[in-house]
Amino acid sequence: MQLADLLEGFMDSIQEDGRIGATHISLYVSLLYFWQQNQFENPLRINRRVVMKGAKIFARHTYNQRINELCRYGYILYQPSSDPRQCSLVTLNAFN
Repeated sequence: MQLADLLEGFMDSIQEDGRIGATHISLYVSLLYFWQQNQFENPLRINRRVVMKGAKIFARHTYNQRINELCRYGYILYQPSSDPRQCSLVTLNAFN
């Protein structure tokens, strides 16, 4: 799975998906960036604060809502951690 392929697949998919807004896109691009920074590790271990900062999302509620929506819509697989000392896991789904 290549970075350019995921970005292109995501952008192609959201063209017709009226549920996706600017914060979803910002969050997804932030996840792509951290995926690249972590040598394309999938699933990716994420820290909510770091991802929020990268996505320019300032409200925790908005972050939680958008990441759960990306998961529900099939763009990612999200496994939140209930332990604040542990990272959550995100798998970036491939596009056909």
